[in-house]
Amino acid sequence: MPVQHPQPENPTPLVETTIPGGWTWSSPIPRGSAIRLTDVDGGANAALTALRLSDPSERYCMGDTLKPQHRSRLTAGDALYSDMGRILLSLIEDEVGGHDPFGGLGDDRLLTHRHGPQDYQSQRNGWWRSGRESLTVELAKHGLGRADVGDVVNLFSLVDVAADGTTALRQGHSPAGASVVLRAELDLLVAIHCGPHPHAADGPWAPKPVALRVDPIAPPAADDPVRLRCPENARGLAASEQAARLAA
Repeated sequence: MPVQHPQPENPTPLVETTIPGGWTWSSPIPRGSAIRLTDVDGGANAALTALRLSDPSERYCMGDTLKPQHRSRLTAGDALYSDMGRILLSLIEDEVGGHDPFGGLGDDRLLTHRHGPQDYQSQRNGWWRSGRESLTVELAKHGLGRADVGDVVNLFSLVDVAADGTTALRQGHSPAGASVVLRAELDLLVAIHCGPHPHAADGPWAPKPVALRVDPIAPPAADDPVRLRCPENARGLAASEQAARLAA
């Protein structure tokens, strides 16, 4: 009989770091990985986008994510689709209670209006950086450009829509220590910016940090909640699984 070696309770993660408030992070993430993001202090916002590693022209698409699932917010059991109908990420755990898929990214014009003009020479590491410019710079590290900054999901944030169509960021939505876990269904390039949501109220520049951990995870089973969420998700996961087999 072979010797049974006990498995460690907390195996070494593939990645473990904290993204400071106002900063941006990116990395290739292999298929079969669980990305756990944790709101360290409460009130964080993490704008996340994902592109297929082998072909970055295939990327997260808000419209193709919301239409088949009939969703205006994302939570456990939902999927993040590419513009090719494949599922890039599955949302498998959610301690927050919903995340904003349509608020988008802030830009330099918005932050200049809120905080006044700034530059690194005068403010050093305390200067504000918009989500759009930050993700543009981050993707440039991987040979990509401004045109590759597409849709994002604003994790830890939720936007309410009133009867008259006006929108407002829900205050106090994400408590300290709350986590969300996404499972990579293809080899991806994932980029995250931890800056204020574009709908955030005016005030001092004080973005919150987000802890990140990436671990291996089993592939989705036949009874996986994301697969069973709707027929489109079953087809989306099957398309991702086929693409992964063909790329192997």
